[in-house]
Amino acid sequence: MEKIFLISFFLNFCFLIFHNKIFHCLNLYDYPNKIKKHRHKVSCTGGLLFLLNFLLIFLYYLIQDLDFLLNIFNSKKKIISFLISILLVFILGLLDDKYNLEPKTKITSLIIIILISILIDESILINSLYFKNNYILHIEHFSIFFVLASFLIFMNSFNMFDGINLQASLFFSFVMMMLLVKSGEVYFFLLILTPFLVILYLNFQNKQFIGNSGSLLLSYIIGYFFLKFHGQISTLKVEDILLIILIPIYDSIRVVVIRLINKNKIFSGDNNHIHHILLKKLGLYKSIFIIQTLIIVPNVLSFFYLNLYFWIIISSLFYITLIFTLDRK
Repeated sequence: MEKIFLISFFLNFCFLIFHNKIFHCLNLYDYPNKIKKHRHKVSCTGGLLFLLNFLLIFLYYLIQDLDFLLNIFNSKKKIISFLISILLVFILGLLDDKYNLEPKTKITSLIIIILISILIDESILINSLYFKNNYILHIEHFSIFFVLASFLIFMNSFNMFDGINLQASLFFSFVMMMLLVKSGEVYFFLLILTPFLVILYLNFQNKQFIGNSGSLLLSYIIGYFFLKFHGQISTLKVEDILLIILIPIYDSIRVVVIRLINKNKIFSGDNNHIHHILLKKLGLYKSIFIIQTLIIVPNVLSFFYLNLYFWIIISSLFYITLIFTLDRK
């Protein structure tokens, strides 16, 4: 186990040392515009660094300890399906970073990738929704539509939530920590988190963004594990997942409603997200602190007071109050 940690550490250390040369060779940048307020072009290769780490982890265990992966994915077919799907999602995001794909093209491509993944890996095809009060909602006839819609809604929300430095990376890190605790797969999720030490540092220095390739990749991985572990793990019910992703989902719904009211395109960019509003009023660091607090604190406190409906209501009220207060100011 120590070998893969050392290998991953070495890979990320090399990336950190030679990141300027790597950025120059890849020539993949995010340029400032009316919506994006950074002052100069910034490399959007954070997703690539994470993908390399992820593939390294899987390659190591495929060679050295296949049983470790089989314990999580159950079969070789599902491992291969997962790897192919994350590669396709990453490539789609990379093309979007490079050529700014039309929303219809991106959504159609995502639908095809997700449907192929569902056909190969039935473990992400949910037939029932499990709630904390032991209520089970059977959705056999709508399972494909539900999984497809869940992926698309969450991936779009995550992409919209990725608007200021550190935000998406910190959120992903928190979700992986929650999955680590709830699934018990400590080593696997710790390895996933390893590259984020470098990604967070470079993002903090405004030298690297995760880009659309990273945003799509990370959100697909979150969605995949939520769907895979739901029903298999007694501590990951519908309410658990909802509380974790509540703020990004709320914010994307609010922004889409505003766009519809203003008769703008749903996928057109703007500065109406909660992070943009906070950034104007309070600056970067306070904005990050407030948003992460809104996400993390209710989830952590839910371990001590298990009524998740209470925390969902509290989180909702805090979000609504914050938006209302900022709008008035």
